[in-house]
Amino acid sequence: MKMLNTWFWRDAYWSVRCFFIPQQKWLTKKIPNQWTDKDELIRIILFEMIVNFVESEEGVYDMDFTKDLENKWVSQEYVDGVEARNQKIRDIYDYIKIERPRLEKCMIDSCPDIGDFGSLAAHMRQADYSEAIRYDKLVEDSDDAALKGIIELRGYLWT
Repeated sequence: MKMLNTWFWRDAYWSVRCFFIPQQKWLTKKIPNQWTDKDELIRIILFEMIVNFVESEEGVYDMDFTKDLENKWVSQEYVDGVEARNQKIRDIYDYIKIERPRLEKCMIDSCPDIGDFGSLAAHMRQADYSEAIRYDKLVEDSDDAALKGIIELRGYLWT
């Protein structure tokens, strides 16, 4: 009797189809093949979800609510909420694509040059890594803020 159920065949079809044609290929390409700590995986996955939402799904776009407001189909409060959420998503996206790479470059550039490996131990004692540590902390704090923002917006990341 279960095999006569149309839902059974539909579920079977999609299970087989998705096995051979994964639906989240955009995400599986970003997950590293080597061992990666879970905290880094969380960052990679959530950041990639925002990038995919903005670039591939075009989930953030400017909407004209003029007609909807005139016909009282939506309230000004609703429009303001949508625009505020879209701006938060754009800010997180800009951090991921523009600001974070810039901060990482500054962090790398602020590391003192090691030179040859023979003097590595002496160099480590004399080198000043305070600027690199400051940038590292800035990246970590900015990542935390972006990740918290993604979690707060998770209910709106659909198209």
